[in-house]
Amino acid sequence: MAPERPGSVAPSPGGSILLVEDSPTVRLVMERHLRGAGLNVLSFGSPDSALRFAASHPLDIDLVVTDVVMPRMSGPAMVAELRRRIPTVPVLFVSGHAPSAELLDGPLLNKPFTRNELLAAVRQALPEACGANAGT
Repeated sequence: MAPERPGSVAPSPGGSILLVEDSPTVRLVMERHLRGAGLNVLSFGSPDSALRFAASHPLDIDLVVTDVVMPRMSGPAMVAELRRRIPTVPVLFVSGHAPSAELLDGPLLNKPFTRNELLAAVRQALPEACGANAGT
């Protein structure tokens, strides 16, 4: 994930990106890229901690960015649980593996990716996300 020229992503008004990545190094790099683009990032190292947060703050989540393969609970399993609480929340999956497309309920960004590729994928997902949870 080499640094590139800055790209612009409009911040999500009143909400945040729920980032779930079990690798501390990858999570830190992704956080820096997203925050550097002006986004509010709620970062978690496990699906369990992200689900606990979401249970008490569902309206604070505009977009979920999650790894696919994680210990104890996969990204798709976490998203299925999360969507019981927030049915319309958009998701961007990231993976260094080649998951089966049927397992994913959202777009996939393959690792390794650049800063601009991450921001472009988030930019595509954010228009759906902005205001999607209002009134939920």
